[in-house]
Amino acid sequence: MNIYNENLGEWTWHLTTNIMDVEPMRYSFLGYDGHDLPSIITTEFFSEKIYVEDYSEVRDKMLALILGEIERYEIVYRIRKKESGYRWFYDKCEVIQKDDLGKPLIAQGYTLDVTKKMTGLEKNGDLHSKKNFHDILTQINSRHTMLEHLAIEIEKSHTTMDFIVTSIITIKDFKNINEVEGHIFGDHVLRRTADILRESVDEVDIVGRYGGDQFMIIFIGKPENVLEGRTAEILKEIETYQFGSEYPIKLSSKIVSYQNELLVDFVDRLEQLTV
Repeated sequence: MNIYNENLGEWTWHLTTNIMDVEPMRYSFLGYDGHDLPSIITTEFFSEKIYVEDYSEVRDKMLALILGEIERYEIVYRIRKKESGYRWFYDKCEVIQKDDLGKPLIAQGYTLDVTKKMTGLEKNGDLHSKKNFHDILTQINSRHTMLEHLAIEIEKSHTTMDFIVTSIITIKDFKNINEVEGHIFGDHVLRRTADILRESVDEVDIVGRYGGDQFMIIFIGKPENVLEGRTAEILKEIETYQFGSEYPIKLSSKIVSYQNELLVDFVDRLEQLTV
């Protein structure tokens, strides 16, 4: 499912001055034109219009990026229009330049309007669960949800004696994909990879995004020796998919079987594969 209504363009954020270089679509979509703009656009022009309930989360992400605590972020928030009402925006931002000491200097990102999708969730009354438990970009389970599913399935396996096997799938060289082909193409790769994974597993199996360039599949009731071949088939299907670019998309996978251990130990083994 495509959740995006409108691509509002890319922008550059100069972190030391807070100045932003933005495409006109980003402010015109809110009802502003050139006469409404200050001579120099800073992040405050947009941040002061963010819906009060969403402001703290956006501010914390931006601050963490400035301080060098994170390299990138994704966030969905509401922002007020000039006349009345608000739009739902999705921002993705990543540091692209640092000084000699590693301090972030410049970040680049883009904004998508997701009002149609988020308004639908509000009307259905499941906005809270979607925002917290699904990865907003790919619309599959988030990392947090996958770990919850893992705990539940492991507990059940103590009674059912089912095999619990996880596969961690990584898109190789994903940072370079973003740098060469652009972040919009990179996100297209993530979304379509998620779709293929979801379509390729059985109904009882569980798929989620585990990290920036990583996915997890929890296979239920299938032994590891069977899954090695099945996982290879899935990776081949993704690698041969026509993503719309000549850039080769390559993936790797690592399979980890539950061995009747403590959940924390099993997760620790998974974490060692994602470093």
